[in-house]
Amino acid sequence: MQTSEPQSSKWKKGLAHSLILSTAFIFSGLNVITQVAIKDFSGYLFQFFRVTGSCLIFLLILTTRGGFPDHITCNEFVWLLLVGIVGVLFQTLGFVLAVQFSNADFVALFVPTTPLFTLLFSLPLGYETLNRFKVIGLFISIGGCAFISVMDLVFDTSEDKNVSIWGLIFILISCAGQGFYAALMPKLKRFNPVFIAFSGMSICTVASGIVTAVMWKDLYENFSITWTQAGAVAYSSLLCTGFSYVAIAWSSQIIDPSVANLYQILQPCITAILAYFTIHETVTLYEIIGGCLTVVGLLLILVGPLLIPSRGLVLQRASSASVSSAHLLWSETGDRTCE
Repeated sequence: MQTSEPQSSKWKKGLAHSLILSTAFIFSGLNVITQVAIKDFSGYLFQFFRVTGSCLIFLLILTTRGGFPDHITCNEFVWLLLVGIVGVLFQTLGFVLAVQFSNADFVALFVPTTPLFTLLFSLPLGYETLNRFKVIGLFISIGGCAFISVMDLVFDTSEDKNVSIWGLIFILISCAGQGFYAALMPKLKRFNPVFIAFSGMSICTVASGIVTAVMWKDLYENFSITWTQAGAVAYSSLLCTGFSYVAIAWSSQIIDPSVANLYQILQPCITAILAYFTIHETVTLYEIIGGCLTVVGLLLILVGPLLIPSRGLVLQRASSASVSSAHLLWSETGDRTCE
């Protein structure tokens, strides 16, 4: 006999879905804003400024409101380090370089691969509830993105197609990083989401600082920044690498990690609309068709289990890390505090 879900749990899940949906709009805005901001501005400097700004904001919040852990075990330290390098550095730097080597619409086309990467990372850890609706929905949504990509290649008349190839490589690295970040959040559930984001941004800030120091002469010689570029840095620091990372960290602890990144499927549609009205990029018929497919896949994943809750279950999400299928790979027994 199934017990009814507590009202507080339903409220948390509803809030998690709302927060993640807001991040889709925020990242879509960044797809356009970043393209305009770094058109004549170094992507490496943009990366350094925005992650440093976010890191300082997180530090201010943790210092004034608390949130630092009393202790960190050696295992947890390793996971936090991996989240910082793979989940934050790869995601943020990969995105900036992808936009710089390509365009806003092209980058947004591959963002729907993020929940697929999340699923691949979180399934071995036991943090996913897998059902047929999710499998079919992901297939339809990613199929819609693949359709747009193939049509772009067919109708692309530009002479420099290597730009799109580099953009593809970097955006896939970025999406894999974001998927890894969300997949690891249930494992770090005891930590404050702001602290998780802060630890990742700290690593990213140090790495980006080293890059800018090595490239000091090229980056800072005759350095200048416009108000538009400064606004883009502020937008990215406060909302994208700031609010959105905390929202993803918290929501991924409440709902399945792949579902937490599921709303990013809407980015191609939102970005195309924003790019059309702001930077006058063309929206084609095949982009509309592909966008409709991604929305259909999203609705199937979210609505299907509600309409037929007793069917289609393939794998039940583990309730805690202690029953994770990955415990043989990294034992959680005998953790020691790293002093």
